[in-house]
Amino acid sequence: MVQSLLGSVTLSFVGVVTERGMAYEFSATAIAAVIYLGVIGSALAFVGWYWLFTKTSATNSSLILLITPVVALLLGWLVLHEELEPVVVLGTLLILSGVYVTLGHDGEITP
Repeated sequence: MVQSLLGSVTLSFVGVVTERGMAYEFSATAIAAVIYLGVIGSALAFVGWYWLFTKTSATNSSLILLITPVVALLLGWLVLHEELEPVVVLGTLLILSGVYVTLGHDGEITP
């Protein structure tokens, strides 16, 4: 949390200094994206990740980092109507297969 706060302040300062004279645009979409990334993409994800550490092993908990890009692809496809190329679908299936094999054939998250 401290890292996110420090990074936000630092990058905001750098942005103000390097982007002088640029018009600031705070559209509803931009504000919603920042709130989503801050609340869902960062805060809720880290809380969930640390909760998962108490329920399972570190190896199984680390698998969530492999699922994040899959969720991003699915959201891009559903919300933004992005095209999923066959190689992306294949890569997604390989990631999910690797997670399945790591968890075991029963799919149970065991401590």
